[in-house]
Amino acid sequence: ASIRQVVYISLASDYFRESDLYDLVSVSRQNNHKNGITGAMLFLDKAFIQVVEGEEIAVGQLLDKLYADKRHHDIRIISDQKVATRNFRNWSMGVVTPSEEDKPQVLQEIQLAKQSSESARDLNLMMPVCQTLMMMRRLYDVNSVLQRARGNLPVRP
Repeated sequence: ASIRQVVYISLASDYFRESDLYDLVSVSRQNNHKNGITGAMLFLDKAFIQVVEGEEIAVGQLLDKLYADKRHHDIRIISDQKVATRNFRNWSMGVVTPSEEDKPQVLQEIQLAKQSSESARDLNLMMPVCQTLMMMRRLYDVNSVLQRARGNLPVRP
């Protein structure tokens, strides 16, 4: 069975604070675990970059909820594709914090997303988002190694 993977960028609402992130992630983890959704989120410069992956119907229902969520706006789907395996299979919602060396690239991608038009979006952003996805995946892999070393890493198919 193939997995639907969606990458999107959105802008936080004016009232959303970085301190609200913990509550958002806590609830997301519970709901995503229940619905078989995995993924990762990055929050930087009042913008979210998020990867969600799971069964077609579950991801579609999650996207409907995300579009209705007032904590963010200007959602731009950067990538919506079928993948053979999950990239974040052990994270119901991991939070990725870019390193100082990765921040300029991520900020550039956020700026590109803010400026992009619908027609230019795929051409301009597909490559940079792949770089952010690779960075998120690299941090996930490091986390997985640490979890395995601690002996507490469940595996989700």
